[in-house]
Amino acid sequence: MKIFLNKSPRSVAIQSNGFCLLLKDISRHPKNPKLIIEFVPENTINLTNYKQIPTFKKHDNKAFGITGIINIKGYTFVGFITERVEVGCITKSQRMYRILNTNFVCLNSDEFDNSPYYHTSHHDSLFSPTGGTYANSSFNASGDDQSTATTPITPYTLSTPAESLDGGDGVAGVDESPIYKVNKLLSSGDFYYSDKFDISSNLQERIVTSLNFISSLECFDGRYVWNRHLLTGLLSFKNRLSVCDRENFDQGAFLVPIIRGFAQTLTVNDSYLLSIISKQDCLKQGEMFGPYCMDDDGNVTGFIETELIISDNKNLMFSFVLLRGNVPLFWKFESQLLSTKIEFPRSIEASRHSIERFFEGLVTKFGSVQIVDALSRRGSQPELSEMYYEALKLVDYYPNEIQYMKVDVSKTGNYDLNNVITSLSDAFRNQMVFGVSDKSIRCRQLGTFLINSLNSMERMNDIAKRIGEEMIDIFHEYLGFEVDMEFWSRHATLWKANGLTLNKMVERYITKKIKNKAGGIVGKMAEHSKKYVVNASSTTNNDINKQDRFDRLLGRTGNIEVKLIDPIHDFMRSELDRRRNEFTSLQELSIYCGTFNVNAELYEGDLSKWIFPEGVELSDYDMVIIGLEEVVEMTASKLINIDPSIKLFWEDKIQREIGDDYLLIKNEQLGGILSLVYVKTNQIDNIKNIESCYKKTGMKDIQTIKQLRKVCAFDKTKQ
Repeated sequence: MKIFLNKSPRSVAIQSNGFCLLLKDISRHPKNPKLIIEFVPENTINLTNYKQIPTFKKHDNKAFGITGIINIKGYTFVGFITERVEVGCITKSQRMYRILNTNFVCLNSDEFDNSPYYHTSHHDSLFSPTGGTYANSSFNASGDDQSTATTPITPYTLSTPAESLDGGDGVAGVDESPIYKVNKLLSSGDFYYSDKFDISSNLQERIVTSLNFISSLECFDGRYVWNRHLLTGLLSFKNRLSVCDRENFDQGAFLVPIIRGFAQTLTVNDSYLLSIISKQDCLKQGEMFGPYCMDDDGNVTGFIETELIISDNKNLMFSFVLLRGNVPLFWKFESQLLSTKIEFPRSIEASRHSIERFFEGLVTKFGSVQIVDALSRRGSQPELSEMYYEALKLVDYYPNEIQYMKVDVSKTGNYDLNNVITSLSDAFRNQMVFGVSDKSIRCRQLGTFLINSLNSMERMNDIAKRIGEEMIDIFHEYLGFEVDMEFWSRHATLWKANGLTLNKMVERYITKKIKNKAGGIVGKMAEHSKKYVVNASSTTNNDINKQDRFDRLLGRTGNIEVKLIDPIHDFMRSELDRRRNEFTSLQELSIYCGTFNVNAELYEGDLSKWIFPEGVELSDYDMVIIGLEEVVEMTASKLINIDPSIKLFWEDKIQREIGDDYLLIKNEQLGGILSLVYVKTNQIDNIKNIESCYKKTGMKDIQTIKQLRKVCAFDKTKQ
């Protein structure tokens, strides 16, 4: 990707994959920012008046992707990834990168053209080439591009972690730029991306999506995309492009979702790729890490989704997802002289709505949830653990899908996990992984573990590692891959790196230095009691500045949305509308639309009185649209693992009722909802294109439970 700037009139041309994205500011008022945007083949653009913007010479002044568009204090910027390091791959073509540096170009002012307001320091990779693991080689796990030649394995071992958010102020005077804080945050080394797949979703979501012929980049998970505020306008623009142009848009990395956390791949015995991807939630309002409670929307501090993926060169892929985070309650710590007291500002009944929203999101996405309570038995944590257990008794949202388990944490920090796995039922244990073999899905993950602790990343990571070992022991023979001493060594190394990285993120975020006025034994006891206390008196300006960086990136500081104007498609639409009489004809249609809740029953009786009430003949309908609710049992496992025979039953049932004069042209099932669209045979020649869309109305648009919005569009054209 190359970036070109034309200073008069000021515009930016971004060239990648044979296409060019043009951005030109046309704002007349700083509070109403507007940009003209065009996406055209690069050979149709004259760049004579443009000058290439330098990024890093070692990358031949090339960028690697667009992080988005943002307006801060009246200035509109477009951001780019300018330095990266490869950290692994899921398959040979699905590579992952850690972002080392970004750069932003101002689109409505030349004030910052000569200002080095981005970091130029280079970050060391967490795995540096000094000793052997991740293979950057010819590797195929899903029918991707294969090569007969064998590329030598690039060796990686643990090295220096990412530079601190507080490490250095860069170049003097750079903080004068309004984009400085956002740029510094994105260049911290905590962010990862892939230009070939949606890194914000898990493997099961991507594969199921691809089976439905939908690009994974079409529906990334906003919960984990930290630059989603910057991508809003570009995503809307992309959705207006043709299917072919959307593919070129994705391949050119003109829109790149970014996650924050950890991503790395290691190679085992030159045969397996072992990867871990950890993604921090970005929906939590307020503090991201530290001993803080949940918010009103059911978002928890320190909530992280971790996925372990194993793949080989025989089209085998195995993965499972675990969750971690603080306790989903409303609580706070109050420091006293010799102890720390926990307080609950809301009763369980007053907190019930937020708690249910939290678990609703987990159940609808993952199915069954096994809670692992890893709170310590020291200090005030037992009181928090007891309140947590009592609160779970009141959660009536899928109560059978939520199980609770307390892990006994000893004074030395050790814990017994044997009862966590052995206590699970066979049905629950067999639903915890996703497996693909020979291009067919062998098993689906219909449940997950939720590990709760009090901001103890190390403890939660150790528990996740132990659970991962158990899952691999249970399923490796079934899925047909071997494990040996080297495998377990790489597995332990990868989990250790994951824990160290996430722990560093916590340490850089929260202030740990707490001064105590008392001295001697009393002072030491007071200092120990305040280990997890963060209140107004211990919040520093540095903490506020760190939080402000996150708020700016996430659009929580009053950032004004930039309106993108697409003249090409706007002109085409206006012209098509003006000349519509030249290529369209109008005809009245008789449409029957019926909906019914079948309560998971495969009804064998007569439906003719419902579809054809008294006085209505079969020939009266041009279209028959049927919507059925609750075609499956409304349990998490049934909603996620849909039985395809149910849809086939209702398709055949409705077809027999309306007869052979109608053809099924569209059928979609989303959870327990089934939509069937039939058209009369004499109207088939008039239908040239069929499009449908749906809206997930579950927890934060993650999944649907009972509602669906569906639109079918039919283009009738005159030949």
